Amino acid sequence: METKTESKRLILLIDDDQINLRVLTLLLQHAGYDTMQASDGHEGFQMALEYNPDLVVLDVMMPKMSGIEVAHKLQLESAVPFMFVSSCSEKEIV
Repeated sequence: METKTESKRLILLIDDDQINLRVLTLLLQHAGYDTMQASDGHEGFQMALEYNPDLVVLDVMMPKMSGIEVAHKLQLESAVPFMFVSSCSEKEIV
């Protein structure tokens, strides 16, 4: 896990799929970003509050706390921007 440096933007990746985490991490680091990873929503939410990343990338379906729940809590307790990345269809989310 890397932490935020002065010149690089920090992106927190929250996904329970380890392959997705590895691929996103490699792509973002290659593009010049620092990254941190969490494998469930609860851990990711705590990391977002502690490290104040520049962006949080969330999977929708995760154990302990879904990406939707994390997003709602982030909106209440933080100003960090977030985006969703998911392989599930809209019908699975609703």
